Amino acid sequence: MKKIFYLIFCLAIVVSCSKDEDDTSEAKTNNFQSAEEYLENPSVSQAIKKAGVSVNLGDNPPVLSGDYDADGRVIKAGEPINNLIGLDINSLFSLYNQTSSGKISFHESVNGINVWGSGGYITGDNSRFTIWQESKQRGEEAGLPDNVTVTIALVMIGTKLSNGDLSAKGISIITDATSSNSDYQVNEQVIKDGELWWMWDVDFALQNKTVSSTKNKPSNLVFHNIYELLFEKVR
Repeated sequence: MKKIFYLIFCLAIVVSCSKDEDDTSEAKTNNFQSAEEYLENPSVSQAIKKAGVSVNLGDNPPVLSGDYDADGRVIKAGEPINNLIGLDINSLFSLYNQTSSGKISFHESVNGINVWGSGGYITGDNSRFTIWQESKQRGEEAGLPDNVTVTIALVMIGTKLSNGDLSAKGISIITDATSSNSDYQVNEQVIKDGELWWMWDVDFALQNKTVSSTKNKPSNLVFHNIYELLFEKVR
């Protein structure tokens, strides 16, 4: 039976990659520690460039905190997964624990599937912001076999509106995949090609409810072919 690989949208500067080819192998694929480390990853910088968006790297971002109803759609994607374009995004998205040093955390919930982001940073000026997040997805609820993990980098560019709502575009990029399952091996080339990304345009309506009491909206963001691209069945 064909397995379905669920990815929450977890969910930008037009940047040119000036690193030498010998240096790109040293770029991090997970556990990012700053906005700059995200940009040093070739898959992230290439996706930002192809999407044609700009990030804000200022050091005075707005304060963001709360639960938001996220409503939007995928508007661009890398060539192997361009069938995602037009898919709706409906989820509960929460931002919290923003610090004066520029760190921030997120939580996203879709149809009972919960994802937390780590390695989160926020940059920006005044009402404009860019959030840099990382999410590791694993296990049955993500449609993955046991002992298989996928890392997704999230670059979210937006504006905080006067009523507290957020208007944002962003890019989600698969930067790493690992498997200790002897039945599956990672197709590393498809990650190195840097085409496993999708761009979304989303409005975030600030809610007064907590994550636990908010009813999830249905989501059509179900990815049927990424699993087959990332992992090869060992015969």
